[in-house]
Amino acid sequence: MYPKFVSVLAVALLSSASSHALGALLFYDSFNYDTTAGTSLSVAGAANWAKNQSSPDPTVESVGGLTYPLLQVSSDTKSLQYDGSGINQGSGAPAATDGHTISSGGITTGSLYYSLLMKVPQVQTVIGANSGNGFATGGNLTTGSFMAGLQTVAANAATNAPTTAAPLLIRSGDGTQFSSTYQLGISKTATAADRVFYTGQAFSTGANAETVFVVLKYTFDSVNGDSASLFINPTPGAPEPAPQITHTGGTNLTLNNGIRSFFVRNNSVEPDLLLIDELRIGETWADVTPAIPEPATATITLLGVCLTLLGRRRVG
Repeated sequence: MYPKFVSVLAVALLSSASSHALGALLFYDSFNYDTTAGTSLSVAGAANWAKNQSSPDPTVESVGGLTYPLLQVSSDTKSLQYDGSGINQGSGAPAATDGHTISSGGITTGSLYYSLLMKVPQVQTVIGANSGNGFATGGNLTTGSFMAGLQTVAANAATNAPTTAAPLLIRSGDGTQFSSTYQLGISKTATAADRVFYTGQAFSTGANAETVFVVLKYTFDSVNGDSASLFINPTPGAPEPAPQITHTGGTNLTLNNGIRSFFVRNNSVEPDLLLIDELRIGETWADVTPAIPEPATATITLLGVCLTLLGRRRVG
């Protein structure tokens, strides 16, 4: 009976440690899909994603999975590739989205978080006589594009500014069409006039492009008003820090029945080659910022005691 008790205790301790490390998520995607039928996310990832609009949507590519120090990531070699101008797929000016349902009834209280890794290997693609659009021109250099976010419509519905919550924004880093850097931003909704960018840091593109870890948060607040926050390169596994930006003003979210889905958006004013990976959506900071799990000291100690006792029992 004694060995059986020790074995059960050891299993329970291991299970507890594993559960604590993994946490709970509303959704996780490393984009490790079979692309035999096609690389389009709406095809390869049809079990999780629904497409809206007919232009090319992001594709699942075997270009290597993205990683970030201390962040828990999958071991697969696939990432989701945005094709800003559509040139890589022989098509122009895409603005197609893929959506994933996170709540059929809608979420209207508390906070929602999402995180992802991103990298921009190429701002402009040139194929023969055709070249991509880069960050585009005119007002797009200031307002950028909303490339992902939460929304209060169904996963397969058209994405629009008033129904988008805490969108991840991207724009040229120096105000030029083919900038070698980019900036990130956020707003409560995707309304162009309300967009705010973090100007304290621009991120590199091209052969030396860095992988950036971003976390975005939407908080419902019936007293002080809703808010959206952007965190750039936080430490995985650490408590929630102060964000780079918290946005409270501007257009209020068109609530409908609450936040129902999450989207990724291929747009012609985004870089011609942009990668994202390790998407997480959750209700807490810890859900979307898991560190590489390490056995707790107490767990190791207790397991050592259990194994020692079990060994003594067998010797006796």
